[in-house]
Amino acid sequence: SPTLPPSQLAPYLEDFSPPAVAAHSLVAPEPLAQAMGRFLRRWRYLKPALNGNDLQRLGVAPGPEMGRLLQLLRSARLDGQVRSRQQEEELVREWRKGRRG
Repeated sequence: SPTLPPSQLAPYLEDFSPPAVAAHSLVAPEPLAQAMGRFLRRWRYLKPALNGNDLQRLGVAPGPEMGRLLQLLRSARLDGQVRSRQQEEELVREWRKGRRG
């Protein structure tokens, strides 16, 4: 659906090859076609500024939680909730605070 935020639409589109997404965008309804174009131009390349080493430095242990946190950071980037490395670090701190109860 075109009303889905980028963080929910991008993982779905990543299951398909870029040529398949481009071909489908030609017949998709306009809002969805526009979102597919944004995926092809920007969203598929968007990654968090922080990586696993950065997360370890911030006190996150390697493992499944780190993977979930990296996905959370990418989703926040896709949806425009964070725009800088500093904002990502703040999100990690808030996440860790919430995990401790």
